[in-house]
Amino acid sequence: MDFEARLAAIRVDVAEVLAIELDRTHDEVSLFELGVDSLAALEIAARLRDLHGLTVTSSTLFEARTIKDLADRVMAADRGRR
Repeated sequence: MDFEARLAAIRVDVAEVLAIELDRTHDEVSLFELGVDSLAALEIAARLRDLHGLTVTSSTLFEARTIKDLADRVMAADRGRR
């Protein structure tokens, strides 16, 4: 999956877990401002794993400042597994 497709998928997953409108999840919005807390981080990580086969920890979500930053980290981790 290329970066733009991965970014779009993460945006959808974050919006669905947080029960917010997709247009609120633009690339540079802070995950904290969107309402990502420890429970949401666990849910998002599980969703990314279950739906996309990605290994993402809740720590990765807390370290990522934005959705774009999260996508960058996910892509880097994915490249590292190959």
